[in-house]
Amino acid sequence: MPKLKLPRRSLFVIFLASIAIILIAAGYIVVRGIRAGRVRGVVHLGQSNRLEYRVFLKQNPYIDKQSLGMEENYLHTYTDYISLRTEYSLYGNMESGDVEWLVTANLVSRYNKSPGAGGGNPEIFTKEYVLERDSAALRGGAASFDRTFTLRLEPYIKELDEFGRTVDIAVANEIRVDITAKVSGGDVSDTYIRGITIPVSYEFYNIATHGESSVARDYNVTEKPLSVWTAIGLTLLMTAAVFLALLSGARLLDKRPPYEREVAGYLRAYADLIIRTQTTVDFNQYKTVKVSSMKELANLAQRTQSPIMVLRYAAGTAFYIIREDLLFLLVVADPQNKPQETAGPQDMPPGRRSSGI
Repeated sequence: MPKLKLPRRSLFVIFLASIAIILIAAGYIVVRGIRAGRVRGVVHLGQSNRLEYRVFLKQNPYIDKQSLGMEENYLHTYTDYISLRTEYSLYGNMESGDVEWLVTANLVSRYNKSPGAGGGNPEIFTKEYVLERDSAALRGGAASFDRTFTLRLEPYIKELDEFGRTVDIAVANEIRVDITAKVSGGDVSDTYIRGITIPVSYEFYNIATHGESSVARDYNVTEKPLSVWTAIGLTLLMTAAVFLALLSGARLLDKRPPYEREVAGYLRAYADLIIRTQTTVDFNQYKTVKVSSMKELANLAQRTQSPIMVLRYAAGTAFYIIREDLLFLLVVADPQNKPQETAGPQDMPPGRRSSGI
């Protein structure tokens, strides 16, 4: 492991902090795993759509009215346009979310295997036109839309008739207007559809509504499992904490003095570059160059393809490289045996009795 040069008190703090991080992160993962899928609350939502329409008439000598109301009988010949009003509202205890609101006119052509449009007749042609699109953010579980649309049937009828002439089967056509609200937020996701259906294959027609005018539902809000990115982040955090705990714990258990740990660290880290020797070298034969760090000495050894020699003596350990007439020297002094002014020759690096290194 790399060296961690810190006071024992700091090492102890790092060790305890690392253990705490490991326990908290592991506990959080376990608790989230146990609670995943459990119900932690209920969201109450109510939705309503007030739907009104009037059929406005062309001028004619038979019906002395400008328009006809809902649930009456109508003739396409006298129909000018249909005015449709929708008032949609959402309410409940949902704190936040979004509502996507969409109004579409859907052209539908069915295979007329039985009399009339709709029923069990399968659809053979559909086409959608978007009349309006809107959205709203839920604040306190409330949102509303109030719109009025003018629906002219002639262009749609013409397009459906053109399709009918291209197929050699009996068809029944209709125009379906859908008001769709999609609610989403948190654990809640639902779709609400309300609208009208207008048959257009027969001169005489009436308009049918579809969908519910009001809906109230309860949604269980469950605890979700950890996301992939959260799990990855916690795993990386725990890995780093385990590394720091092992490193600081190893340093706390290491009772050797700092000098011994430093020398042992160099011997271990640069084992492939170091040659240990007991042979005394007369350093006075060389011009000495002081090296400031073991890393600098190792870089020099790699560039010059020269081994690092190590020699221990009474006051410390000397790491050195001999290159021609130069001596590159790094001395790790032992503070317990620091040379004094009265120290003997055995306390100095070999051959450097007056160097002060």
